Amino acid sequence: MHGADRMTTRRQALAGAVATLAAAASTARADPPSKASKLPRRAPIEGADTAVTAFVGRTLWGPTGTPTEVDSLDYYVDTFGYLDSRFPLGQAVADFFNNGGNRAIVLRLVGADAEASGTAGIAIGPIRLKALAPGAWGNTLKAGVVETDVGFSLAIVGEGLTEGHFIRFDGPHPINTQFATSRLVRWDGDPPASDAQAVAADLTSFSGGTGGLALTSADYLGDGDTGGINALAGTAFNLLCVPADQPGGDTDTSVWQAAHALCIQRRAVLIADAPAAWQTATDAEAGLNATGLAGASNATLYFPRVLVHDLIENTPRPVVACGAVAGVYARTDAARGVWVSPAGLNATVLGASDLAVAVNDATATALTSLNVNTLRRFNGAAPVVFGARTLNSWSEYRYVNVLRMSQFIENSVRAGLSWVPTASDGEGTWSQMRTLVSTFLNDLFRQGAFQGVKPADAFFVRCDAMTTAPIDVLFGRINMLIGFAPLKPAEFVLIQISWQRHR
Repeated sequence: MHGADRMTTRRQALAGAVATLAAAASTARADPPSKASKLPRRAPIEGADTAVTAFVGRTLWGPTGTPTEVDSLDYYVDTFGYLDSRFPLGQAVADFFNNGGNRAIVLRLVGADAEASGTAGIAIGPIRLKALAPGAWGNTLKAGVVETDVGFSLAIVGEGLTEGHFIRFDGPHPINTQFATSRLVRWDGDPPASDAQAVAADLTSFSGGTGGLALTSADYLGDGDTGGINALAGTAFNLLCVPADQPGGDTDTSVWQAAHALCIQRRAVLIADAPAAWQTATDAEAGLNATGLAGASNATLYFPRVLVHDLIENTPRPVVACGAVAGVYARTDAARGVWVSPAGLNATVLGASDLAVAVNDATATALTSLNVNTLRRFNGAAPVVFGARTLNSWSEYRYVNVLRMSQFIENSVRAGLSWVPTASDGEGTWSQMRTLVSTFLNDLFRQGAFQGVKPADAFFVRCDAMTTAPIDVLFGRINMLIGFAPLKPAEFVLIQISWQRHR
């Protein structure tokens, strides 16, 4: 049997099953058991988050190995350090917030040489400072002292960030405490005597910082089920970005595969960037398998990278697009709903001056056939996200909006029915579950989330003796089957959810 014939047969079988289940579901909803009225009242199901985005990689400083939620770029800078071109994760987080994201989870990883890293420092007369955190990044800091009419002022300059501090040794507060809130430095050692005198000095570089400028695959992967990216295993997120550790570099195949496995576990979507060396569709065709993501069920891949303006060098530089794309997802969800494809002429990539590689119609068509999404520019306008496919070869989840809608429904139902494991057995509980889920889905239908002119055409919910057989009851399981008709493609998508009762 040819592949097309197998797919046609499969779709016909699915259509028949959907029709049978939908009819049975309508009957079940029309005839609720009398026991339902005696059950405890339950709160309605609320929609789960859809665009909480986790970022994994290296930052200047901050908590290590602990997922930390940040709700703005300022919060990120305060917690993990200013934007430094040598740390691509920071740029990805900035692009996320600039494009509409509002909740990020940052997992900072450090290299194996972290414990041996040296901290950069400087001494200007009695002023002794050290970089806020260890690592060779601190060598880029500069400090200078200027004498004014009222005393001495200290300027500290980092890449993209400048601070000013008034220097006074005989003030009401010790000099070392004046740097407690600095984003760049701390006082090094004990404060000098109150009669110490500052001296004017030109901007001078810090020195002595070593290490902390690279991660290996082992740093990402951790030790078995712990450490590295696995620190996210207990954290709720919807999107995952693992930017290349080095500017212009790539994320390793083993890291992509581990990240994808984590997304399957957490019902999330991996947003991956195409290798930096890709320039054409031929490159993609030859190199897709090498990414380790070909056919991945919960992953998307975007080409090419975007250009942003480097304020330090005053030139455009290429950066990964994953953060910006995640922001576009969040912006689309907020404006139109998670069921809408996060792509098209309205999916503008804010903050990008251009694309690293121009994409024409022929290249875009060829890449789409590989399920690689493109970013494009039209008539000199800003770049836009112009593809919304997953790398999944199964037709039901070939589109980003369908996969994410399925995850949204399951996450919402699981959270809204968290009481099920402690509920009583039987049809009364099942009927209550059906009613709550049907009400939730009907609200989505009224918002235009599904195809169909009436709810019966758009979704069904099954939770009864057909989905939960006697053997399931014996082992304390309750099973629910949900079907919905996404906006695209025109096929029902099935979701099966199971609960293990507490006995």
